[in-house]
Amino acid sequence: LGKLEVKLHEEIARYIDKFEDIDVVVFSGVFAEKMAAQIKTDKTVLTFKDSEEVLTELEDIVQEDDVLLVKGSRGVTMDVVSEKIKQIFRAKDDLKDLRAGCAAIFDLDADKYIFRKNILKRYAPASNTKIVTALLALENANLDDEVIISEEVPARWKLTAGEKFKFMDCLKGMLIASDNALADALAVHVAGSVAEFVKMMNEFVNKIGMKHTGFVDAWGGSRKNFTCVADMIKLCKVAFKNKIFMSIVGMEEYKFSSTVKEYTFKTTNKPIT
Repeated sequence: LGKLEVKLHEEIARYIDKFEDIDVVVFSGVFAEKMAAQIKTDKTVLTFKDSEEVLTELEDIVQEDDVLLVKGSRGVTMDVVSEKIKQIFRAKDDLKDLRAGCAAIFDLDADKYIFRKNILKRYAPASNTKIVTALLALENANLDDEVIISEEVPARWKLTAGEKFKFMDCLKGMLIASDNALADALAVHVAGSVAEFVKMMNEFVNKIGMKHTGFVDAWGGSRKNFTCVADMIKLCKVAFKNKIFMSIVGMEEYKFSSTVKEYTFKTTNKPIT
């Protein structure tokens, strides 16, 4: 039976991967979670036990993603779900020709999407990773802390081992100019090592419901970091409630001194310049 199950899972994976335009796979039925866990695919996988749960998730998240439904042997009837998907896909917005592979416009006050495109499609978040780094640093350090550059912070960042920064200077430099070195410095300061900090990052995003996100570094350089638009909106909901975070990201320039030299950081956020 074990060998047959493995063969079945491999066949399903091959079947799914044939559909290059499909981004989201939905498994339904009482064995959905078990089946989904055994199938190896790079596509986003959602699992549901009943049609009501599927409909709610589609309404809130999936919308314009391409969806493949895989029904289990005891799966729920998917006729209603299939019709729901068709309705959603027919409700195309004027922004359907947007060149970006995935995007969204979200009304925070109304807590709803105005426009969405492939919001569950995986992509590497790059420096948006630093939003998580900043929130964790604010949550786990004191604002008057002193950050000392450790040997673990890579030499390529051109910081001096033993160089000392004020915590808020580090935070502002990282967020205003998207500075990679200061992201690593904050990670080591908070957790003792980048590896331990990354564990905290993944625990944090899981806690706030970012189901399709994972990190391997604190500054966003690795293509192994992954997220999706839907998860980034969940992150922004948290970040936008943090007054210190919001006061920093609106700054155009910031100057300060460490124990070694003076720094000037200018924003990389073009819309505010």
